[in-house]
Amino acid sequence: MNYLKSYLASSQPEQSFYWHGTSDISGGFKGDMSFKFQGPHDGQDGTMFHSKCFPGYSGVFCGACEVGEYKYDYSFGKCMPCQNKPKLSYYTKTAETSSICEYQCNELIENVDHNPDCLDPVSLEVQRLGGVMPFFALVGSFTLLSLLIFSMLSYRSQVTLDGMKDLRETLYEAWEDNDEAGRGKTEESDFSLKDQAVWCHTHRMYFIGLNSMRHPWFLPKDFPRDALKKTDREKLVRFIDDYNDKLKFALWEKVTFCLVKVIYPPLGKSFHLQLRKRKFGQLQRALYEAFPPQFWGDKGDNRSIRLGCSRHDYQLAYLDFVDFRRTSESWPGVKLPMPVLLAGAGTFNNPYLLDFAGDVYVKSLALISFDFFKDKLPIFLENFNSQLNKLSF
Repeated sequence: MNYLKSYLASSQPEQSFYWHGTSDISGGFKGDMSFKFQGPHDGQDGTMFHSKCFPGYSGVFCGACEVGEYKYDYSFGKCMPCQNKPKLSYYTKTAETSSICEYQCNELIENVDHNPDCLDPVSLEVQRLGGVMPFFALVGSFTLLSLLIFSMLSYRSQVTLDGMKDLRETLYEAWEDNDEAGRGKTEESDFSLKDQAVWCHTHRMYFIGLNSMRHPWFLPKDFPRDALKKTDREKLVRFIDDYNDKLKFALWEKVTFCLVKVIYPPLGKSFHLQLRKRKFGQLQRALYEAFPPQFWGDKGDNRSIRLGCSRHDYQLAYLDFVDFRRTSESWPGVKLPMPVLLAGAGTFNNPYLLDFAGDVYVKSLALISFDFFKDKLPIFLENFNSQLNKLSF
């Protein structure tokens, strides 16, 4: 059977790439007829000639190579099996013209576009991380970091529990001995309200603002006229008028802060804290130098002021007015309701805080003369701060 030049239009029948059929050139079966010296036998297989087929096609009818097979060129060649697909994959295309056949990864494995080796999820991540050693190095680092975080959280939890055991002593022991010897002791670096002077406290004036770039502190003048002597009161008013502008941040401070936030954002918060601390230190020195030394001491009948702030963030500040004519014996008791502002900014990194351990004025809540509060109040205040930690605006 000869199909040579069957690609010509004059050949009958015409050969087509779209034909499908079968051909059989096997020899015929033996019959009954025989010769004198030779018996009957099956016929030999025949030979078939056909034209060359285009790449990807083969056979008498030039049919397309099956899925997973290829043929390179225009020739009489046969289709050969592809050998490039990975283990977890399958071939997808017929009539391939190259040994690099198209394939797709098995189901539940990431697409071949992002996973050319059709690796399982674990092996794929190992490959993406650069190999086995980098992968286990990363896993080990993550494990160590997790253990470190767990240890820190456990330590903090233990410290909190230990602190709660000492809350009652923290709140009540400061006034158990009624020692008022150091109530007038001050120094330029710290002249905040002390435990011994709580009996002398008459009024608190909070600063307006957060000591920040957008909301700098502003000193109001809403304190009672009789909180200070006339000369001291006038001196304080003049100081407030002169110093309010100095509480604003300078242009170089704003520019430097913006540059730090842009160049290295993690350092921005700490840098801003140092600027606020510096601003409070300048106010502290200026206020202390504005009055003579005898104004700050305890002469038994004088009136004075004390400056304090939230030391963990330097955002909440206040002036406490004290009258040294008052003693623990003449103290009228806690005035309720007691206006108290919360420290902090109400954010995730700087939540609100009721500083009942460091702020003497807030701590004086423990002096409410009800035995019922002695066991309940410390736990309530600690739980209150825990709830404030969860708030974020």
